Amino acid sequence: MFRVPHHILADHGVEPPRRGSEVPGASPWLFDTDAIRVDDRPEYWRQAIAHALGVDVRVEPLADTPFDIRMAVQQWGDLRFMYVQGSAHRSQRRGPGRADELALVLQLDGVCEIGNRRHRVALGPGDVAIMPPDFECVHAPRGRYGHVLIDLGLDLAGELLPQWKTRLDGPFPAEQPAAAALVGLAQWMLNHGASLPEDARDGVASSLMALMPGLSQAADGAQAGGPSGTLAPMARAQRQRVEAFIREHLADASLDVPTIARELGLSVRYVHKLFARGPGVMQWVQEQRLQACRHELARRGTRAVSSIAYGWGFASPSHFSRAYRRRFGVSPSQA
Repeated sequence: MFRVPHHILADHGVEPPRRGSEVPGASPWLFDTDAIRVDDRPEYWRQAIAHALGVDVRVEPLADTPFDIRMAVQQWGDLRFMYVQGSAHRSQRRGPGRADELALVLQLDGVCEIGNRRHRVALGPGDVAIMPPDFECVHAPRGRYGHVLIDLGLDLAGELLPQWKTRLDGPFPAEQPAAAALVGLAQWMLNHGASLPEDARDGVASSLMALMPGLSQAADGAQAGGPSGTLAPMARAQRQRVEAFIREHLADASLDVPTIARELGLSVRYVHKLFARGPGVMQWVQEQRLQACRHELARRGTRAVSSIAYGWGFASPSHFSRAYRRRFGVSPSQA
């Protein structure tokens, strides 16, 4: 694993990176802005990108909060992983990059866009996309994000994804099995790679590459009439925010759509739109409550059924009992 040359950063008045911060179970961060002066962070990241990818970029922070970003690198056989995690910003290429540069982008968290003047690909959590040599922009428009870039190069990409040039207009969505498998395995590799011997790492990398042709096959299946109508990346990220908020407040019997919308800074109409494909928002809330009660009833001991119902936001035991019987076919006392 390489380290950023300190003299290069020193030429621009930028302090060297910290050595202590780490990805859980992985290598130390190769670049990390935490110890860098806030005003110097965009230039620091520009130098980091130039060193890691061989390209010159303009870095523009977007949020009111201080810009922060970091990168870790792992080598898996012939594959190089670059894990990037940071705050809202835009980076745009200035001048050419490597002619053989091609990478897969696996979005782990948040939302970002990649592209150029002809193509813009929006990525939400779990999506996968191809970043070819002429893509010049990475734009994380709001909040924090994290993604993995897997450096393939044109030759290896030609073997694994021979039709990659026809797959630049959109992502391989998280709902596709091949995308889900790739993202899941990549996340596991980041978390556990440091504990594996070299030969095991080569085997895992081979497994990852074996999954890549499935991206094109899944895309062909979707074009031939497979399932469609999934949420756009930004909407998917907002849906996940809503679901997380609901789970945190299931015990609140007064939880309703206006409260959810107000607390998350969304409109009531938009929250309903996120659940338009069904079930509706409050139906989804009730399902989470019923599942939580079912789990607790199986371990309740001498605790009263009504106490569990109240504890998970049901306003009355009779309403809970009817809903539970409709959902699971037995009464709560029989669970």
